Amino acid sequence: THYRTLAALYNKSGPDFDRAYMDYQIMLHKQAIKLTEDTRRSVNNPRLRQQLTESRSNLNNHLSVAQSIQEDLFASALAATAAPLAVDERRID
Repeated sequence: THYRTLAALYNKSGPDFDRAYMDYQIMLHKQAIKLTEDTRRSVNNPRLRQQLTESRSNLNNHLSVAQSIQEDLFASALAATAAPLAVDERRID
């Protein structure tokens, strides 16, 4: 699955690549958060649990940044799609 995703990314460029890459990063961060949380619940070592808690916090921060970037990419795509329509509407008037 990882190799298929990388192959798909390799065949994309520009905004299509950006969106696909961020989708993939968000998915990976969510998987890492789940793995970290599941592992944290199953260990008894307090130092390891603390490290996993800190790691989960860092992963959540990274996920938030990735989601923000994804939202910006989506907004840019909408703006790019709407811009030609505005130009065409001015020509009609």
